[in-house]
Amino acid sequence: MCIRDRYQRRVHGGVMARRIISKNPFTGQVHKEFDFISKIELESKIKKAREGFLINSRRGIQERAQKLLQLADRLDSKAKSLGEIITREMGKPITQAIGEVKKSAGHARHYAENLEKYLRPDRIKTEAKYSAVVFEPLGIVYSITPFNFPFWLTMKSSLPILAAGNSVLQRNSHGTPLVGLAVEEIIHASGFDAGEYQNVFTAPDHLEAVLSHKWVGAVDFTGGTNSGRKIAEVAGRYLKKASMELGGSDPCIILGDADPELAAKVAVSSRLQNAGQVCVAAKRFLIEEGIYNQFVDKLLAMIKAYKIGDPMDEQTQMGPMSSEEVFKTIKEQYEKSKNQNGNVIYDGGEVDPTLNQNRLFFTPKVVEVDRNNVTMNEETFGPVFALHKVRTVNEAVQIANDSEYGLGACVITSNERNAEKLSREIESGSVFVNSFVVSDSRLPIGGCKNSGFGRLCGEYGIREFTNIK
Repeated sequence: MCIRDRYQRRVHGGVMARRIISKNPFTGQVHKEFDFISKIELESKIKKAREGFLINSRRGIQERAQKLLQLADRLDSKAKSLGEIITREMGKPITQAIGEVKKSAGHARHYAENLEKYLRPDRIKTEAKYSAVVFEPLGIVYSITPFNFPFWLTMKSSLPILAAGNSVLQRNSHGTPLVGLAVEEIIHASGFDAGEYQNVFTAPDHLEAVLSHKWVGAVDFTGGTNSGRKIAEVAGRYLKKASMELGGSDPCIILGDADPELAAKVAVSSRLQNAGQVCVAAKRFLIEEGIYNQFVDKLLAMIKAYKIGDPMDEQTQMGPMSSEEVFKTIKEQYEKSKNQNGNVIYDGGEVDPTLNQNRLFFTPKVVEVDRNNVTMNEETFGPVFALHKVRTVNEAVQIANDSEYGLGACVITSNERNAEKLSREIESGSVFVNSFVVSDSRLPIGGCKNSGFGRLCGEYGIREFTNIK
């Protein structure tokens, strides 16, 4: 999803300056504003990152693992306070925000416990007396992460980069600068404090300066496909390694033998988590006609029971959209979907006006659509269910693959053997059966087609940021 970042332009002495703004999407309160760093400050950050790389790359695996374990313990102990920062800054329900921090702790623990195995040289038998493949760090890695999971996605990328012996210049979303600073603080407190991890408020026009630098070895980007293309283009110009986890329009294929209640539960959990602002959420629901009506009945009942409200309330399941830009984009897509003959079977109604102070709540919508509808062809970053009835499994697979995206997919069926065969026919980076797609520290995650290239998590995720020598 390509959403314009949240920033403000102001004139200072005749020069147009941009500022990063931290703003509560529920209340509209502005927490703090930050200036972009200057090119001189950027050069200083890169110099410090180089010094941090020389220190981190010479650390033994056990030393790095120990720091990761310290980080995991700190994250667990501070999960509530860190979760509150996430909620205040981007509107995620507090229980989900705390879960995001705890998931990050598990990620740190996973790499600490598996680091030696993941980076162990691979012995290969050849005519030589000794042949092996070793995995060495690349240098400085520029990591750019989005607003929707500001803590987890930053940790998902930066921890394997650090664990491999690299240093990180971390650029969080314009909308979550306080989260970026909180991540930096806790990573420093865990012992990665010699310049190997730095949060940077870089401007878009700093990209070339970073990637052209001789000490920068790679870029990792999670975000919209259009932005990913631009970043990959610059990386290619300077022959820098790039990993791109980009947008998605994930299909959810619901077969006629599926349990309709399970199918509805998976659909609601996937689509309404984080108010639908999830790259790997199911967005296109392809349902065999024999189960269609039962599925819809269950789906609507579950959606109507979903609690929308103050994201700081522990009972709330869905809060507001994270920003005016995200709200505007999903609203425009929904209106376009209706204009393209979409049949709205549930429009979500209105939120209590006393609750909707900042007018950024977008209630769940369910629309029956044809294959040409905008919701079947664009990434929709919000709680809109696009339903399409299919006659056969082959038709479902054909429609699933008839997309520019290939991030994730899920299949709901009672025949798991058939599901395994079906999963091989779907063009995506991952397929989940009888569950929605989630990122797991043990498994590689990423996409194909316009959903990007490269992998994060697991063994593949850490080797992505190494020189395979």
